[in-house]
Amino acid sequence: MGKDVSAVSVLRLSAPTIAEMGCLLDRDDLPRTGDIGRGRIRLSLVDPTPKRLNLARKVVAKGRPWRGRNDLWFVPEPLLGAGGGKLAFVFPGPENACETHADDVRLGRLLDTALRRLRVTPDALAGHSLGEWTAMAIAGIHTDAEVDTFRAGFDPDALKVPGLAFAVIGTAASMVAEVLKGQSEVMLSHDNAPHHSMICGPAEAIDGFVRRFRAEGVISHVLPARPGFHTPMLAPYLGPIREAAERQPPRPAELLLWSATTGRPYPASAGDVRDLFVRHLLEPVRFRGLVENMYAAGFRAFVQMGAGQLGSLIGNTLHDREHLVVAADPAQRPGLPRLLRVATALWADGADPAFGLLPGLALQPLEKSHV
Repeated sequence: MGKDVSAVSVLRLSAPTIAEMGCLLDRDDLPRTGDIGRGRIRLSLVDPTPKRLNLARKVVAKGRPWRGRNDLWFVPEPLLGAGGGKLAFVFPGPENACETHADDVRLGRLLDTALRRLRVTPDALAGHSLGEWTAMAIAGIHTDAEVDTFRAGFDPDALKVPGLAFAVIGTAASMVAEVLKGQSEVMLSHDNAPHHSMICGPAEAIDGFVRRFRAEGVISHVLPARPGFHTPMLAPYLGPIREAAERQPPRPAELLLWSATTGRPYPASAGDVRDLFVRHLLEPVRFRGLVENMYAAGFRAFVQMGAGQLGSLIGNTLHDREHLVVAADPAQRPGLPRLLRVATALWADGADPAFGLLPGLALQPLEKSHV
């Protein structure tokens, strides 16, 4: 598990004005941990060393938001709580799509349970690629037993389309679509962010497009062998998925769930949910549009519920707007220290996590799963 959360110092300061926040930071008797002051302006700092306290003073003097670098959060106008913004849990798919998503579902459940115990409750759920299946499970569309049954019978190797390759293209999907015009071999599979798209097609054709993009100065690279997810090329291989969808009728979602296929909340009817369950494997991931639409609907904070770079896609999309992205990523820090930083970030932006529960939380399953 690494460092015990009870040994991690977290200083949380509140003040009614930026000037008074500066005065709090200048106190000689400032403790290393605790919740000090009152007011809408918030600052939180993990492990407040003299170097980090000096950084905090400089940040406060400038008066602009600072979210996360060097484990420091300073928010003059919090987005959550009285700020009115909504919170979303966003579940990543596997970084390597050749691997089964079973571990991602298990990890997503654990992180969701742990954060809710800390009084961190999302207003909605969403997922990227196969992470949408995890979000569906957390939303209660399928029971834990149904998800486990499906997961046990899911064979990603059976869904691999022979001869295909994926490539990441470091530019907007609209520009990629222009380059792809006039041919039908290679398709856009992911519109992830303003500077992150993906294409899929026969390996030789993908190599040719990657060379073309590179010649135009666009960072591009071919990914390791992957299934043909999110393209119509997968259609002939989807029999088992369709059968599973018919065997396990969806239930009404217990929490608002957004789709990265439509960029909108999931439909209400069971038939439409089943259709979307299959559609999201055959159509491009429209994650950029999903994030844009969620932001327009009032979502301002996003917790990445697992490992990977999903948070960077959200940040790339919302780079010019006030937002919070924080990752509950066990690859960065294990177990409770990671949850502590998520809670700390959310607190700085106006949330009210139950910090007092962290040291004594019964999270043994997280330890056993190396979360």
